Amino acid sequence: EDSARDAADTLLRRAPLRGRIGEPQSAVSDIDGAAKIYHRLDNTVGLAKCYLQAGELLDSMDRRTDAAEEYRQAAAIAATWKNDSRASYFYFRHACKLVELREYVDAERIFKFLASADWLERELKLTVISQLCLVAQATGNDKELKERCSLALVMIDELIQEAVSAEERRSLLIKKGQHLEQFGQHDQALQCFKKAIERFDVISDQEGIIECWFHIRGVMQHLGDHEKEREASEKVLALGAEK
Repeated sequence: EDSARDAADTLLRRAPLRGRIGEPQSAVSDIDGAAKIYHRLDNTVGLAKCYLQAGELLDSMDRRTDAAEEYRQAAAIAATWKNDSRASYFYFRHACKLVELREYVDAERIFKFLASADWLERELKLTVISQLCLVAQATGNDKELKERCSLALVMIDELIQEAVSAEERRSLLIKKGQHLEQFGQHDQALQCFKKAIERFDVISDQEGIIECWFHIRGVMQHLGDHEKEREASEKVLALGAEK
């Protein structure tokens, strides 16, 4: 049994590599081979991973609508475990695919379930709430957008205070600016990005500086300030050339 599981795991690890080098049929063959072994072993975790990889492969082949069924199957298998904490990643991936397909009602139902779970870590809960913000924005629900963005901003500030790595802090600072922009608080978003640039400059985090200027460009584009949009674009290009 152990050798069969190892063989299936190997096939599943090889499949995305084959997909990336332009061998989709070989990748499909590996996923199918792994799925058959997992099915024989009654290994539902392995099966769920197979469906997830099949969805990712279809996405990479630009068959994004076809991929939805694979994500749904992965989540359905995970639901049989009667352990929502363990299954949460598969639920989340399915919901993200539903958002992509603009099936907002079903996506929101899954995200709300995850956001209300007391077993979900705060970092992951923030990611889920960020997705709920996108759903509210896409559906034009301004009341929900305001409430969700406000909650996300509180969580981000708490996580920034606790962040231990520069990369984690960078991600959170930029995410805060994005939420402020999404909330319509453009001045505060610009202030957040510029403050982040100052902090990134001190620690020579050029990637963070470039990302902030990229987002500033987006804010200026939204505001219709073409001159400042151009200046931000030039900053991105100049900093990128220095890397």
